[in-house]
Amino acid sequence: ANESSIEDMEKHMKDRHLEKPSAPAVQIALSLDLDMASIHGQEEAFKLSVTNDVADAVGARRDKVLVVSLEAGSIIVHMGLEQGICDDGRSGEDVALQLATQAADDSSALRQGKYTRMARTVTVEQISKLTTAAHPQDLEVTRLKIRAEKQEARVKEAHAEADVLRQERDA
Repeated sequence: ANESSIEDMEKHMKDRHLEKPSAPAVQIALSLDLDMASIHGQEEAFKLSVTNDVADAVGARRDKVLVVSLEAGSIIVHMGLEQGICDDGRSGEDVALQLATQAADDSSALRQGKYTRMARTVTVEQISKLTTAAHPQDLEVTRLKIRAEKQEARVKEAHAEADVLRQERDA
């Protein structure tokens, strides 16, 4: 009995070792207008807060949003958006596009978070092959959509600023 339980344990350990965590479907970089010194000693709480802010901003599952690493230069939060991120079926690519748009909008849900209110940009760093469609051009299309959304947000912001200046001039 002792020998078979050891074999069972070894098999279980081998099976667990062979299980690899799935790579995030989409990897993004969230740039925050903060410096690393402001979160020194509070990195884990910071990561949890950013994870929650990002998930809440797009209605995603918190367990599918991962902080992969932090990088200085303001603070750049490298994050993974896993398969099944949204119960409504939106893909990681869709969520990344939505986050990029929200980063450019001061009134967005993302910009209301504890730390993400300091968001400057969200850029897509990588989309895994598992989530891309059959055509390699789809990755470039997604990148172009994100750029277009960012530009559209900037144009709206410029129009709003121009309207304010016109009102001030006419007053």
